[in-house]
Amino acid sequence: MQAVPATELKRRGLAAVEDLLGSGPVHVIKNSRPACVVVSVAEYQRLLAAAAPAPEPPRVDIWTLMLQQPASDGPRSREEIDAELDAQRSDWDRPPAGR
Repeated sequence: MQAVPATELKRRGLAAVEDLLGSGPVHVIKNSRPACVVVSVAEYQRLLAAAAPAPEPPRVDIWTLMLQQPASDGPRSREEIDAELDAQRSDWDRPPAGR
């Protein structure tokens, strides 16, 4: 950990930190406690990019999803629906192809 006392920063200014920044972040110590951390511009931009929230996926309403479903061949019996659901559930338990 690179560290510089606040008094040294006050006395020498930015020069007290510039030499140490080449080796990574510099911790500023005030009253024997860490007060802040100084990082390079490149590191700061990297941290900002990493902290940016991921974009939300587009929202799709239920009606759009229902309209995308293929038209059915008419009413189905309870047994037909149960059989289709059972077939789909068995696919959930299978590992994806290629694993």
